[in-house]
Amino acid sequence: MPSFLSNKLQRTLPWPPEEVSRRIQQFVEEPKKLRGGLFSTPDYRRYEGKLTDNSFELCRIIRGRTIVMPVIQGTIEPNPDGALLLATVRLRRRTIVILSVVAFVLLSGSVLIALGFLEGAEDNQLPSLAGPLFLVALYLLLRTQVQNETTAFAATLDRLDERVS
Repeated sequence: MPSFLSNKLQRTLPWPPEEVSRRIQQFVEEPKKLRGGLFSTPDYRRYEGKLTDNSFELCRIIRGRTIVMPVIQGTIEPNPDGALLLATVRLRRRTIVILSVVAFVLLSGSVLIALGFLEGAEDNQLPSLAGPLFLVALYLLLRTQVQNETTAFAATLDRLDERVS
């Protein structure tokens, strides 16, 4: 997994690990194959996934599944001050595989186009730059998605003390 497409989040929480798990569980639903519908309203503060005693794997619930939605994996460890939550926000493996295939195709095409230009096929260099420029834009989009998800999860952790039942 490329580290430039993931973020690490570390937070010390004042509760014991069991209480942290219980509080996070209030934001987590079981994974579903189909979610919502045409008239459903999304709740961007909710997550779906698995939460065990000391680890979790979550994904934010959004309308219209996308492959670029990052996954949050982490652990909750005991700490003298309460609990230490260590989380990694990263892209899904299938997103990395698809991105790798697209990058290979675009870069191969760009190299072939550039070789054609070296032989004097055309004067315009723009087609040979289109692939790498698209990859840079795609990288920036995915990096922004990971950053946004990290910020959203940090905001959820900040709200843990507000949702006590």
